[in-house]
Amino acid sequence: MSISGFKEVADVDCEGGGQMYVDGTTAYIGHMDYPLGTSIYDVADPKNIRFLTQIEIPEGMHSHKVRVVDGLMAINHERARGVPETDHLAPGIGIYDVSNPAKPKHITNWETVRSGVFRRAPLHAGRR
Repeated sequence: MSISGFKEVADVDCEGGGQMYVDGTTAYIGHMDYPLGTSIYDVADPKNIRFLTQIEIPEGMHSHKVRVVDGLMAINHERARGVPETDHLAPGIGIYDVSNPAKPKHITNWETVRSGVFRRAPLHAGRR
């Protein structure tokens, strides 16, 4: 690939990759397809990128957005298109401690309604 002013130094073959966020020497990649939620890579040496770990997401969900600030990672939990609302799929945001990116620790989920935080389904009549 050739883009003016940029030089490719490495690539990662990453199935169904969504948004990527780099924090220091760690890359966080969201995914569109179950069971892949968020992949975490050490990119300190771009010519030798190392896979660290992956957070999986339940069937019927996807998690393609990710942000990291001060050792905390927020990822979206969204219902995949066409998946009906059910009690066992809770859309929202997952919060993780990634002070050690190779071993993320789940802190909590902030649950939302409908499809999730980035997709807005129409409200039903009389429902607010």
